[in-house]
Amino acid sequence: MPDVQSMKSFLETVCYEEKKAECRCDIHKGQNPFITISRPAGAGGHSLAGALLTEIHRQKSAEFQAWQMCDQEICKMLCNEPGLSLVVQNWLNKEYHSQIEDILEELIVGTSPQDKVIKRMFVILRRLASFGKVILVDHGANFVTQGMPLGIHIRLVASLESRIRRMMQVANLNEKNAKQFITEQDKSREALVRNFFNKDIKDPLNYDVVWNTDGVSISEIAKRTVEMMKQKACCTSRE
Repeated sequence: MPDVQSMKSFLETVCYEEKKAECRCDIHKGQNPFITISRPAGAGGHSLAGALLTEIHRQKSAEFQAWQMCDQEICKMLCNEPGLSLVVQNWLNKEYHSQIEDILEELIVGTSPQDKVIKRMFVILRRLASFGKVILVDHGANFVTQGMPLGIHIRLVASLESRIRRMMQVANLNEKNAKQFITEQDKSREALVRNFFNKDIKDPLNYDVVWNTDGVSISEIAKRTVEMMKQKACCTSRE
């Protein structure tokens, strides 16, 4: 898991390169490979991101050097941008709420409408993907980056029972609270994708590959993903 300062430096570098190379960076094609991970809560998304970084760093070629993982770090920094005042922890915990809740929150506590924050986040996610060498976890990243040929889009699934067990372990929750947390997170992620992209987050056609983490280990998925990246890079270079 990257620390916030490391991710901040990474994003600042990307923003600098974005301004310097605006004319030569094809945002639709991208410069380097990238990965998006979508998953229901407790399916192992962060575990996979960590395993991918480990597997990627074992590779020798240039396209596998200096990779980063972006998830909540980017959201926390985004919400500190001027003009995007937001109660960060509440938004991170809920991810997406209704427009009525959004209006009430703006009137009562003075926070920015979440749609403004989310749309700005989408711009940053797509720009990060255009520079590549990044693993983007959730936040609709696979939909934001559709059409960019160097991306690998992964969807994880798992049984509710195993997801509850994993969430109890990683978040130190009892079974009841773990199940409630999973239910809320799943509804929130589904709503974000439905409202912004008019898509079903569960539709396997939205991804390059769907892995069941009940039956395939995280380490095996990471190895297979790196192989997919190598194959995609070869195919793209021949086009």
